[in-house]
Amino acid sequence: MLKVLQRDMPKWELPAHVRDQVSRAMVSVLLNTAKGCGKMSRRDKCRFYATARGSLLEVSAGLDVATTLGKLSKMEHETLQGELLIITKMFSKLIRVTSLSQS
Repeated sequence: MLKVLQRDMPKWELPAHVRDQVSRAMVSVLLNTAKGCGKMSRRDKCRFYATARGSLLEVSAGLDVATTLGKLSKMEHETLQGELLIITKMFSKLIRVTSLSQS
C-alpha cells in the first residue's frame, strides 16, 4: 500500500513540503517497524510501533490535504483511508499484544 502511495504521489502535484512530509512519514512507518522488531524489551518495541502508527496517521492527514486540494478523488481517498485504517488497527493490536506479552 505504501508502495502504491509512493508511486502515485507525484501525480497529485502537492506542494513540495507536503509531498516531502508524507514521503518521510511513509519511510518512518517502515523504519520504525523494523527498529521495533529488533528491540528486546517490550517497552522499546511498543515505543517504536507507536511511532510507526503515528506516522501512518500523518500519511492519512496527507491524503486529506491532497483531497482538499483537489489532487485526489474522493473515491481514491476513501479507498486509501480504508486501507490505512486497517493497518493502523493492526499496529494498535500489535502494541497491545506486545505490551501484555510475557517475554
